[in-house]
Amino acid sequence: MKFIAIIPARYASTRFPGKPLAILGGKPVIQRVYEQVAGVLDAAVVATDDRRIYEAVVAFGGRAEMTSPEHRSGTDRCWEAYCRQGEAYDAVVNVQGDEPFIRPEQLEAVCRCFDDPATDIATLVKPFAAEDGLAALENPNSPKVVLDEVAGVLAGINRRLGTDIIFKASFDKANRTSVASFRGPGIDRGLRMLADVRAKWGLRLLTDIHEAWQAAPAGEVVDVLQIPAFLCRQTDLLTAAARTGRTVNIKKAQFLSGEDMRYPYEKAREAGAGEIWLTERGNIYGYNNLVVDFRNIADMLKIAPTVVMDCTHSVQRPGAAGGKTGGNREFVPAMAQAARAFGANGFFFEVHPDPDRALSDGPNMLYLKDLEQVIKSLL
Repeated sequence: MKFIAIIPARYASTRFPGKPLAILGGKPVIQRVYEQVAGVLDAAVVATDDRRIYEAVVAFGGRAEMTSPEHRSGTDRCWEAYCRQGEAYDAVVNVQGDEPFIRPEQLEAVCRCFDDPATDIATLVKPFAAEDGLAALENPNSPKVVLDEVAGVLAGINRRLGTDIIFKASFDKANRTSVASFRGPGIDRGLRMLADVRAKWGLRLLTDIHEAWQAAPAGEVVDVLQIPAFLCRQTDLLTAAARTGRTVNIKKAQFLSGEDMRYPYEKAREAGAGEIWLTERGNIYGYNNLVVDFRNIADMLKIAPTVVMDCTHSVQRPGAAGGKTGGNREFVPAMAQAARAFGANGFFFEVHPDPDRALSDGPNMLYLKDLEQVIKSLL
């Protein structure tokens, strides 16, 4: 089989602008990556939208393609570069432009996956072993295969039921109970992971943002930008999300009524948002507890045509589990049915293959295996 390595490389980065051109051991990072790959596969090419990166690759004798700056993911950039090669390859190996320490044996391992004719896509993963300890499992720089498992199940439900499930994941859980709580992979890696979900499973994407500067880069990747409940009155955040042109989903604060959501909605609309959704997620009821007043759904339907019921966060017990959030997942199906009766036309569920081992919000999550039956009950 013939393999080509395509290395997407962007200059822009929220955390480390120009990383592909950073000097590592006397050479640019992108050169280190290229040299690790070029001697192993049949061909290698860097796909970039930045003239500085292109010229650096050509200067050290590598191959590069200038691609469109409008691509929403590295996978899209790889496809454009591949189409320009003028010859066919049996498989494309997408190597990130910031992986200077990738080893030849890793590339060879992923290529061997295609010895099986049934293989359409393959990726390298490292199983977590007991001796790795919890620190390894919680390392925010270690993407988890659970992301792919959940996406595969959602795509299957869409095919069987004709639904349009949107995949939601957070790159940063910025409002955790404790400073010791797991946060997430960060915006750069998190958005790459989301883009990979779209490329592999064809799902639409949603993520939440907590600061105005996050709107633009997140909007390049996802279809829907979500405003967290506690931040739904933040004018700069709403305005930044609206200006991306993406759908904006505004979660109702736990201290607001449904009628109060008219004002966050108007802020987003005046800033140019096209489609705006409102989401019910319960109200504070004493300490460490929430209650849902389903009349809020009817009130918000007078403001926005799409009102979503957050069926899992609404059963949370905030901060009620000794430094982390508790919850009562057994009430989730009933929350969904009640919301449907009050006119909700969207439903949000947090799911996990094993919620009790989830790094965030486990007590209020549905088991992934139960999701399809809950959705069927709403159709």
